[in-house]
Amino acid sequence: MGQVLREGRIGGLVEKYEAVRLMEKKAFYRVLDANLNRACEGLRVLEDVARFVLEDALLTERIRGARHELRRVIVYLSGEELLAARDVGRDSGANYLETPHPDAAALITANLRRVQEALRVLEETARCLNPEVVGGLKRLRFLFYELEQDFARRVKKMDKVTLLQGPKLYVIVGTAHTASRPVLDVVREAIRGGAGIIQLREKELPARAFYELAQALRELTREAGVPLIINDRVDVAAAVGADGVHLGQEDLR
Repeated sequence: MGQVLREGRIGGLVEKYEAVRLMEKKAFYRVLDANLNRACEGLRVLEDVARFVLEDALLTERIRGARHELRRVIVYLSGEELLAARDVGRDSGANYLETPHPDAAALITANLRRVQEALRVLEETARCLNPEVVGGLKRLRFLFYELEQDFARRVKKMDKVTLLQGPKLYVIVGTAHTASRPVLDVVREAIRGGAGIIQLREKELPARAFYELAQALRELTREAGVPLIINDRVDVAAAVGADGVHLGQEDLR
């Protein structure tokens, strides 16, 4: 009789353990399902931004390839169990209000983070269900660290183009145009007066003096958020990090 009771208790414990395991497994699949959807949605946003906003065919193709690769990796997990585990009604985050994105750069940053974080959660959760897919998820996550750099370079380029297209007041300065007043003082006043672009034009200054003036103007204009263009001197423009170079017809020959 005692043996039967002990076996009954053990059997009951095993059943409870199996029930807990099933509940835990379903919870893991809920996590996988939510983050798979999150990653795919973020990838789609990034793909469309690369395609329609940045108009970058190569970047678009890389994002599309990553999206397809994610689908290939995740196929090794049970699609039926993923779908069965979904429970939108009990999802406490379903009504979460997201912060609006003020511009394309913010939209890109938010979705890059979204994909990276979702991939990390997928990677960690998959270790409990199917370790075979972990390597593929990890490779995708590191790919997105590279894509983040690609997007940053592309957005920076877009920002420069936008800066140069917008302003209406374009001010050309140099020691020959300031009536003996310091160029920096004139530029400060011009910016306060609404100057949208500053161009440094110097024909007589020695190279060292030109560079030092350009460097000082770069610091001033960067702080003010105003683009700086250097006349003729590509080397000086590159050295100080100017936003552009003005070249005349003679300079292009």
